[in-house]
Amino acid sequence: LYKHFGLTAEALAAAVKRGEPVSLVAGGGGFEVRMAGRALGDAATGEVVRVENLSSRRVLSGVVAGPGEVRVGR
Repeated sequence: LYKHFGLTAEALAAAVKRGEPVSLVAGGGGFEVRMAGRALGDAATGEVVRVENLSSRRVLSGVVAGPGEVRVGR
């Protein structure tokens, strides 16, 4: 079924896994800020995942942009 839609096992695999360090990326208007974070769940690229900002200990949600990278903010 997945091949019918052009999806591969690699595309479906989790790009971030629970407990892994991730880069939290926020920005817009020509600038970007990166912070250290930790994934609180498994998620594939394009999926929403909860993450913890390691500096502030704040928990937020973001979209997985690729392996080890989560976009947060608006």
